[in-house]
Amino acid sequence: MVTARRDAAAHDAPPPPASLRPYLKFAKFPEKAMLAVVSSLNSDEEFRGRVVEALKKPEDLDEASRLFLLRPDGWKEDLSALADQHAEDSERSGKKSAEMDARRKLAGVEAALEKSRFELGESRARANVAERELADVSRELNEVKAAAAVLSEELDEASGGRQQAIRQLKASEVLATTRLSKIRALESSIRPGSTESNADPSGDPGNAPGPDELARRATELAARESEVDLAEKLLRQLSGAISDVLSELGRLRPSVALPQKRSAVASPRRALRLGRGVPDDSRQGLADLLSHEPICVFVDGYNVSKSAWPQLSIADQRNQLIAMLGRMKGRTSADVHLVFDGDSTGARPNVSVPYPVRVHFTENGVEADDRILEFLDDLDARTPALVISSDRRVRDGSRERGANVVSSRVLIEFCRRT
Repeated sequence: MVTARRDAAAHDAPPPPASLRPYLKFAKFPEKAMLAVVSSLNSDEEFRGRVVEALKKPEDLDEASRLFLLRPDGWKEDLSALADQHAEDSERSGKKSAEMDARRKLAGVEAALEKSRFELGESRARANVAERELADVSRELNEVKAAAAVLSEELDEASGGRQQAIRQLKASEVLATTRLSKIRALESSIRPGSTESNADPSGDPGNAPGPDELARRATELAARESEVDLAEKLLRQLSGAISDVLSELGRLRPSVALPQKRSAVASPRRALRLGRGVPDDSRQGLADLLSHEPICVFVDGYNVSKSAWPQLSIADQRNQLIAMLGRMKGRTSADVHLVFDGDSTGARPNVSVPYPVRVHFTENGVEADDRILEFLDDLDARTPALVISSDRRVRDGSRERGANVVSSRVLIEFCRRT
């Protein structure tokens, strides 16, 4: 292209080949321009000669360019051989490159495999450690269970000792009271200056006790006073023993969960069976139970209210719960009983809203848990029963009596979403 441009610029030079003229002003030649150059050199011998003359060092050309421009004898065969050689070299180079790529990929796969093996080894090591830790935890759990069983037995023994001590204390109190009354009566009968002590009960002065009788009575009085002292000492010892037992019970009770005693006689009532896949302790289960006719519902009052409105006062909790159950009662025909613990005097707390459900307050010293179980015992076995509480003792006792059981949480969610 340098020669073609030079020819085009010179007035006395032959014109460049017509196929090259469109590309003379290009700074960067496209592929078509290179094809036009090859075609011009191949077809225009005169132009090819001018190109050779313009070369300063033809020997610096590569072999293929030299053969194509100078065209010595046999140049076509030599050029074809060079082309074949170049193709073979390219093929070998491609194969070598592909082989190198394959080796790099293989090395990468081997490295990934080695990393996976290492990670697998670490995982197995961690699994072994976890198994050993699990075995240690299981062993410690068994030890804790064994210790809990021992403590439970100790608590049972302590409870039995407490009951026995209380019985002994009551018997001693009765005995001491009886003896003290007798002694006081005897003392009043022999007190000096007393009319009763100086006169016979019949009123005959001649039958008044003599000095020997008075001495005998005084001796008997001293003996009775010794018995009173002994009884009082025994009372003090029993009181101390009871205090020790109560302290021991207070120490043991937080760490030992005593198993609930099961009812000796199975209840004739049978819990209602819901549809397949519907558990009792769910919103759908509660809805199905409330739709059953008839059914009697017992609600553990403060167990529900303290879960639903812990920030409110006790009175406000009662009002909120009664109102919530009243709205629920309006959508069902269930017989709803709400049971609260009474106050410390056994009085019935004031409730400022009307009773849309049946509200019960227990007597002093009676918990709502026990009252609910008593209701179940008194209820006709043919009437299905539902108990709502999250207290474990109430739930277990209710199931033993053939009642369906739903937690306080489920009742709260059911009432708030319906």
